[in-house]
Amino acid sequence: MKEKYDEIKALSTKPIVATFYMTARCNLHCNYCYELGKTTVQDLSPDRIIQTLEDLDRYAIRMEAIFLFGGEPTLCADNCLLLLTKLGQMKKSQNTRRVLFTNGMVIPEQLLALISKNELDVFLSSDGFGSAAKERYGLAFAEKQSIFLHNLKQMHPETSRITISFAVGKHNINTIVHDMDLFFKDYQIRSFKVNIIRKNCFAASHEKLFIERQKAIIWAAQNGIELLWDSPTTYGSEYDNLYISQEKISFQPAGQLGTWSNVSW
Repeated sequence: MKEKYDEIKALSTKPIVATFYMTARCNLHCNYCYELGKTTVQDLSPDRIIQTLEDLDRYAIRMEAIFLFGGEPTLCADNCLLLLTKLGQMKKSQNTRRVLFTNGMVIPEQLLALISKNELDVFLSSDGFGSAAKERYGLAFAEKQSIFLHNLKQMHPETSRITISFAVGKHNINTIVHDMDLFFKDYQIRSFKVNIIRKNCFAASHEKLFIERQKAIIWAAQNGIELLWDSPTTYGSEYDNLYISQEKISFQPAGQLGTWSNVSW
């Protein structure tokens, strides 16, 4: 095991983000989602979580951030809390950023408390407010939207560190600036990430994406908004990525999305 982590340290040229793939399960069925269909992937077990964190600490892997990822990680809320508690006990990781990636449909109270105290950052996935999004879910759109906005209020967005992350395609490209403006004015959200859907049946035209991107950049500049438009910043160019699932651990060098090193076990 030591040899694997020594190899990671030798290969690493950027801060390391440890992405814990908590589960492949999800309570929504967005049919453009690249995680859709990964139901055979096992949930991350408590033993795997504890052992991995202890190894990272033992072999002095300095983590810039821990990502709780899925699927929908809040479906494994107990394991999320276990990971965060264990991380809090590790002196070398006191300043490690903790980030929950969630669709916002189920936020247990203990996680809400951490979010409200700024001990847990949130990337909150949204499909926007447009009526064209109605057919994207197994859950009725109006009900989904109501739950989402209720839970967003519970996170105290005016003081918490929340980024709204949009999956943008032809179904919502026309309303993306309008939707961001609503989140900004009604919920004081000042950080947004736009992820472009590239599956053919959902992809917007390059021309339309260019036009709306320019509108979004101007709007963000006028309002002092942090905007990442189809940027690999969260995952790629600024960080090396250590990916932890129940089945394996893999290392991905910075800026090489989709390309994994031979360091895997």
